[in-house]
Amino acid sequence: MSLVYFDSSALLSLCVSGPRTPLAQRLWIRADAAVTSHVALVQVPAALGQAHRRNLLTAAGLERALASWHDVRQAVYVIRASKELALRAGELVLNHDLRADDAWHLAGAQLALRDGGLAAVWDERLRAAALATGVRVCGQ
Repeated sequence: MSLVYFDSSALLSLCVSGPRTPLAQRLWIRADAAVTSHVALVQVPAALGQAHRRNLLTAAGLERALASWHDVRQAVYVIRASKELALRAGELVLNHDLRADDAWHLAGAQLALRDGGLAAVWDERLRAAALATGVRVCGQ
């Protein structure tokens, strides 16, 4: 497998066990390179913190998830914000039913996957927009 772009939900599947964890792990292991957007650096810990505050993760579970996130964060290539990427994300939110953070993800995926690869996107609106813009996705 070549390049795989991971949205924040897919990255979370690598940190906390869930229904899509086996798929996320297979994609992660088989990828020649894993890529995400800069927004994941905030979204993933935010989701973990929220899960802990809602008692969906114990203190020990949060600690394990954060340790996993640390390992993932060290291994994934992060596409940084740029003016060009921001302008593309702005175009995407005008034309698709996307939240701003997901527009950053889609703009990053389009950039990273322009020469091929696969996007692991678990968010349904992001998935629909990715498919509509020709991005090859895996999320089911």
